[in-house]
Amino acid sequence: MIDGVNDAVIILDKEGYVTKVNTAATILLHKGRDTVQGWKVGDLLEHNEQLLEVYTKLEETGQPQVLEDTFLNVAKGTTVAAISVNLYCMPICTAKGSTEASLLVMQPIVIKR
Repeated sequence: MIDGVNDAVIILDKEGYVTKVNTAATILLHKGRDTVQGWKVGDLLEHNEQLLEVYTKLEETGQPQVLEDTFLNVAKGTTVAAISVNLYCMPICTAKGSTEASLLVMQPIVIKR
């Protein structure tokens, strides 16, 4: 289902480990699905302190977090590329309201010329 979404979608378990990513996320992150599944969020977002802080705030408060027009730094070989994105972090809750997982959506900002 998440593969039909054009934005990068990453699902993390309660401990902050990647459980699912869609194709758009693998393209944006320049990493294969099998490579990132099981990674801790801090490893996934290395070089991205601001994005990691937003995720940490979600974990602390349980409230959705948004960071607009920021940069996702992605390692490409020996260099790091900065991609402009909007980041949306949301809890995935059980019927009783307890957080079961987290959803990260990264929406690349495309400038049309």
